[in-house]
Amino acid sequence: MMNNISTIRAATVAGQFYPDNPDTLKYKIKEYLTLENNNLYTNSDIFGLVVPHAGYTYSGYIAGEAYKELIGRKYDVIVIISPSHTKFFQGSCVYNGEAYLTPLSPLFLDKDFCYELCKQNNNVYLGTDGHNWEKSRSEHALEVQLPFIQTVLPDVKIVPIIMGSQDPKSINDLTTALYKTIKLQNKKVLVIASSDLSHFHNSEEAEELDSRFIDSFENYDYFKIQSLLSQKLTEACGGGPIQVMMMVGESLGYQYSSTMNSGTSADSQETPTDDSRVVGYFSGIVYKDENSEELLPEFNDLEKKEIIRFTKKVINNKILKSNDSTILDLSCDSYFGMFVTIKKNNELRACMGHLLSLDNFQDELKSIAELTATQDYRFGALKESELGEYQIEISFLSRFKRIFDINKIEIGKHGLYIKYYNEKQKNYSSGLLLPQVATEHKLNRTSFLQNLSKKASLDKDSYLDDNAELYIFEAEIITE
Repeated sequence: MMNNISTIRAATVAGQFYPDNPDTLKYKIKEYLTLENNNLYTNSDIFGLVVPHAGYTYSGYIAGEAYKELIGRKYDVIVIISPSHTKFFQGSCVYNGEAYLTPLSPLFLDKDFCYELCKQNNNVYLGTDGHNWEKSRSEHALEVQLPFIQTVLPDVKIVPIIMGSQDPKSINDLTTALYKTIKLQNKKVLVIASSDLSHFHNSEEAEELDSRFIDSFENYDYFKIQSLLSQKLTEACGGGPIQVMMMVGESLGYQYSSTMNSGTSADSQETPTDDSRVVGYFSGIVYKDENSEELLPEFNDLEKKEIIRFTKKVINNKILKSNDSTILDLSCDSYFGMFVTIKKNNELRACMGHLLSLDNFQDELKSIAELTATQDYRFGALKESELGEYQIEISFLSRFKRIFDINKIEIGKHGLYIKYYNEKQKNYSSGLLLPQVATEHKLNRTSFLQNLSKKASLDKDSYLDDNAELYIFEAEIITE
């Protein structure tokens, strides 16, 4: 139930992270909003922002680049999702008070939206976890966004959410709850994800870590962002909020993302730090555009033949234990998930691959070809006697797109990936089926999904559960 007691959350970091004097605060925000040229996305429908949450003198100019795109727009409610820096708790806590206060004025909550959101999932709940204001350190990552919001979108109501945990289940629970609530509420919603990037590396290391995040964001690849974060190949303290915002946005038709600005604490014109120990900052937007989206690589006939030649040579060398190296005579700077399928007498002989790639095109293809030829436990390694008898098929995968509506699955076009959280065992199961599986086995949408569930060692209708995350992808398929 909603708390009937009128509660206003105090401005706990005013005077530390941003000015506590209202006139000074207004002046600084106006300065951050006018540092660069005119708005770049005036004709685009913006759904979400990623903005940093450091002290304004460090990252205010980067936040301003994103917030200025909101000037003159209209929203019914702003959902602000922040990580928790001060307290760990399971799930996501939606503030149950009346308002958040800043030196400018209070920002009142959309209580109907908050209540509806928390009805969707027990892991998304009303309370004060992470929102508490105390004499000791209080959470700043949500609060520092509020003066910007008050300046560019005055009088709009807010939904303040702090994620106490950013494990995959908590991310899925909040994503599903937020998607359902937006559909039910029928309001114009903006979602703000509060996050800094890498922490306390030298500038060179920070640039490498942050560039991986920025590249993935610009490709709208939240699936890759999650993988990079789990492998510690990039850093973002608000990685969970960012993924939630991107997945919900895309499911509502916002399929594009762009960087507005990025830098580190060493780049600040107001309070620069030593470049031996910096924090990375980034601002970006998620929006809707009329342009078509290019998801797959395009290879001409000669390039396809070269890919087949190279892959078969790699497989033969591996089985023959030959040192005869081969070079792929093709240049491709993009990174794609790949699967190599080996068939014999038109029957499956082996199939393995990677959902996404962090390696260059040639090395990734070589690695998967060798893996398929030797490590598919279902069939065993290829034998020398089979080298003249097999055919190969190579599938280059688009990025994975989260879906909530199974009617978006197109047989013959989409492959499927499922990730399922088992409540009793506290672990995940997953499975993948390439697009060609549905057409080769004459599956309809339901039987395709049921086979996907079985592939993940789940009950055939598990794809219908809220604990199931469904993703679609496309594939560029090259055959001999």
